[in-house]
Amino acid sequence: MDLLLYKLITTPIVMAIATWISRRLGVGVGGWIAGLPLTSGPVSVFLALQHSPQFAADAALGTMSGSASASVFCVVYALVARRARWPASLAAGLLGFMAMTVLWKQITLPVLPLYAIILAVILIALRVTPRPRAAQAVVVAPAWDIPLRIVLATAFVLALTGASDALGPTWSGLISPIPLYASLMVTFAHAQQGADGALRVLRGVLLGTFAFASFFLVVGATVTVWPLWLVYGLASLAAMLINGAM
Repeated sequence: MDLLLYKLITTPIVMAIATWISRRLGVGVGGWIAGLPLTSGPVSVFLALQHSPQFAADAALGTMSGSASASVFCVVYALVARRARWPASLAAGLLGFMAMTVLWKQITLPVLPLYAIILAVILIALRVTPRPRAAQAVVVAPAWDIPLRIVLATAFVLALTGASDALGPTWSGLISPIPLYASLMVTFAHAQQGADGALRVLRGVLLGTFAFASFFLVVGATVTVWPLWLVYGLASLAAMLINGAM
């Protein structure tokens, strides 16, 4: 119940902040914010407290693996967006995410080799994802834009939370980085600014994914042996330093 309440409170806040930032600093920066572990990180703390550190460690490895799936989502969406509108692009991106998730489910690796492979996947995704061709357009969003984003994001988060108990730690970790915020950010940008707007969001998400994966590297490697305050403090510090570098 605490985890559900937390998500109900934070999801609207995160979506509103990411949208506000994207309007002030550009949709690429909004995507960069959406790629951070703003909700998955605190959820990991809840898992450690409500279940056990081992449960949180297993989920952290699954979540870190999900970074590769999120990268595939970005690449597939970007490639389809050059030729199609957002519904087809989103469907293709989510199919790519799920296909990569199923593949990762078959792979068992130690944490450091897994992290190295994930970094390679993110770098390849950045290389493959096309760059925008045109300058960013100035768009005046309608009044219902942010409320609709908040409602959709909250509905998606509640649906995933409801399914997590039946999925177990590994699958819960794998689907937890499903690009909910990124999906909403990119589809709105695609609808309002075209394919170039979508590409800016996707490249921003990929940059944020480095910090996302690094956060869960620290959690997965240390949560069973160190105090929780130290584990999540170091994980947050690593994410902030890497995100600042990006």
